Amino acid sequence: MTQKVVLRKAAEDKSRLAAATLNARRGGGEEGAMRSHVLAGPLDPHLGGYLMLADPAGWFLQIAWYQIGTNVEHLFYALELTLTSVLATNIFQFGWWKCKGRKGELTHWQRWDAAYYLGAAMPMNVAMPLAVVLIYVGEVGYPDSKMWKGSWLPNTPHGIILYIFKWLGAIFMTIGVFKATQIHRKIMVKWRRLRGREASAKEEIVA
Repeated sequence: MTQKVVLRKAAEDKSRLAAATLNARRGGGEEGAMRSHVLAGPLDPHLGGYLMLADPAGWFLQIAWYQIGTNVEHLFYALELTLTSVLATNIFQFGWWKCKGRKGELTHWQRWDAAYYLGAAMPMNVAMPLAVVLIYVGEVGYPDSKMWKGSWLPNTPHGIILYIFKWLGAIFMTIGVFKATQIHRKIMVKWRRLRGREASAKEEIVA
């Protein structure tokens, strides 16, 4: 065997050992085995087992999934919760002030519709990141409370419910922002003006 082949084989063995070690540390079992097989995929000898098609960012940075430590993983869970909470609450405050500043004789719903949408979106957006931190960082009820069990998507009752609410929160927040800023009406007004100018230009050309 040439030296290049020996080094390649050593790199593959090292990658498999690292994956198996992390799998054992995270509880092993069916979920860990699936994670090792699906995420790591076939080990590329030229990349030393880097995550390939499953994670474009991991491929671009040439970082294998098992090279990310548990502490870093927990840090990003906490950052996701923090950023989501800050954005959701600040967007709600923005919408509330925009609604409060509306003038004219308006019904209660016409004045505060955006605030209601954004207020409903807040808990729906924050619920899932909070649950992830509590379950996977704080290990509340872990491992029975896990939201993923051998799947890429949440497949436990509470995981599915939180995942649905996450996307409902995104929809409610989008509607709330549109209603608070009235950006859809501004776009339509601008579009009509542009169409009017275009029609006028065509009439001048015909004349």
